[in-house]
Amino acid sequence: MKIFKQARWKFLLGVFKIKRFVNRWFGVRRLDYGPKDIFILTDTLREWETRARSVGKEPKTVPWLEKHGGVGTVFYDIGANIGAYSLVAAAQGARVIAFEPAPHNFYKIHENILLNKLNDKITVVPLALAENEGVIVSYIVVKTFGASHSFSFQEKPSETLPAQSFLAIDLDTCMKTFSFPLPTMMKIDVDGAEKDVINGARTLLSNPYLKHLLVEIVDELSAELIRDLANMGFKLVDQEIAGTGATNYIFERL
Repeated sequence: MKIFKQARWKFLLGVFKIKRFVNRWFGVRRLDYGPKDIFILTDTLREWETRARSVGKEPKTVPWLEKHGGVGTVFYDIGANIGAYSLVAAAQGARVIAFEPAPHNFYKIHENILLNKLNDKITVVPLALAENEGVIVSYIVVKTFGASHSFSFQEKPSETLPAQSFLAIDLDTCMKTFSFPLPTMMKIDVDGAEKDVINGARTLLSNPYLKHLLVEIVDELSAELIRDLANMGFKLVDQEIAGTGATNYIFERL
C-alpha cells in the first residue's frame, strides 16, 4: 500500500509539473492589437486561436471602436464573451459596461480585466438581456471558456443537458435599476437573440445621445431589424460577414 501511495504521488506530481509548464507557455496570449499590450488568458484552444485573434477575426470592429471611442465615451458591450473588445475600448479610455450571462465566460472576463489592470474602467453585468425582465429557461450547450453560441432555447432537456434558469432583464429597466450612464456607442452580439435585446432597449435606442451602433444579426432577421433601427433614427453605414449565417452591421445616428 505504501509503494502504491508513493507511485501515485509521483505520478500526480509529474502531471502538475507538466500542467505548470504548459500554462507557462500557453496560459496567456497577447491580443492581436498593435497599439497597446492587451493580454488574454488562454485556458482553451478556442481562446488561444480565436479570442486572442479577435481584432483580425472582425477587422472592422476595432477601427469602429478607435474612431468613436476614447476618453469621455461610454461603450456598452452586449454579449462580451471573455472581453476582447471591452478591453480594447477600456484601454483607449472609454467607460465600459459589459454584459455577459454565460457563467464560464463571466468568470473569464473578470480574470482578463484584472490581468490587464482595467478594473476601474469596466463593469461586468451577469444578466441576460431580453425583451422583458423575469426568469428565462435555457441550456448551456457549450461550456468551454470563450465559446460563442453557449445558450440554446431549442434543445430538449436530458440528463446530459439539463434546463437552467437565468435572470433576465430588459436593457431600459437595467439602466434605470443600476443607474448606468448613457452609452455613446453600443455593440450587440448575442447569437440570434438580437431581436429580444433591441425590443427591450427601445427607449435607449431612441435616445439621440446614443450615436453609434454595431449589431451582429443573423441573416434571417437582418431586413426586419435594419428597418426597425432605421425607424429609431439609425442609418446603415457599413457591414462585414461575421461568421456562418450572420453579418456585422454598423449604424450611425442620422
